[in-house]
Amino acid sequence: MDRRRYLALVGITGASVAIAGCSDGDDTETDDAAESPDEEPGDDDDESTEETGNGADEDEDAETVEALIDSADEHLDEAETLFETQLDQFEQDDSESIETAEIIAQLDEASTALEEARPLADDDQLTRIEALDGILQFLRAFVDAFGELSAAVETFATAEEQIETEQWGEAIETLGRAEEDMAAADEKLDDARAEFEAIETEDLDASTRLEFEDLESDLDEFERLFFGLDILITSLRQYTEGLQPLDEGLVAIDEENYEEAASQFETAAERFGESIETLREAEGEVPADLQADIDETICEFSAVRDATEHYEEAARLLDDGNIQEGEDRFAAGNERLAEGGDC
Repeated sequence: MDRRRYLALVGITGASVAIAGCSDGDDTETDDAAESPDEEPGDDDDESTEETGNGADEDEDAETVEALIDSADEHLDEAETLFETQLDQFEQDDSESIETAEIIAQLDEASTALEEARPLADDDQLTRIEALDGILQFLRAFVDAFGELSAAVETFATAEEQIETEQWGEAIETLGRAEEDMAAADEKLDDARAEFEAIETEDLDASTRLEFEDLESDLDEFERLFFGLDILITSLRQYTEGLQPLDEGLVAIDEENYEEAASQFETAAERFGESIETLREAEGEVPADLQADIDETICEFSAVRDATEHYEEAARLLDDGNIQEGEDRFAAGNERLAEGGDC
């Protein structure tokens, strides 16, 4: 089985401080200024300077916040680009893991920028900050999901090696661990979906909103991919559970222990049938490329199941002393098995 076929596979609000520009007294001019010997001539100028200074500080804060928001947005864009690159390599190079260190570093930089911006932001800026933070949390969960997927793929690769060397029992145990890894990946992907749905899209600018729509499409596709991989790992475990008794049945045939052979072939055929039914659960629920691979795998597994059923009948015929019929049925099984190579 070719794994590449299965993996063809982001505090204080800055509300303006109201500074009174006139007194609370009546509108009639008075001689209070002349009658107040303690008032220095420059007092009014000081108040004016203070008001001007506060306004300048607010403008400076606004510029600082905008720069921090822009920085966070750039780091999020870079994180998405790195993630997409890793996913492409994961598929094209048949990699067994996704390197997340650089992606996480970009997400950390974005988080730092948003945290620095919060205490200085006005209400409108805070709204944008929260929307970007939503994308940040979604990407973190998305990356976590693929970290778990990498673990499942590495475990799956180990199982393939064990199958190739006919270590059936070890392979079955390893595939069981791969199923556990995929369950963890599914849970992380559910977390990513929850973070995604919590994002307030109306608070994003137009360009970011378009990127958000692309992320939604990616998330939908990856949920379908994860489901398909779940199906494939489970079906391969069931299939391997059939290979073990198939092998033992063939040994029993060589030893002319036909009753034992028939029993082993029967068990094997049942496991192969279970594997095929599991694969059929993916119909219409996975990406098109993966569906084509699953259809091919069903064809191959069906050939093995049918051949095994022929072997079972052959063993029973041989056990009853019907040697020629048994040999003919066994030959029919071999022919059906060879048809699997044409799938």
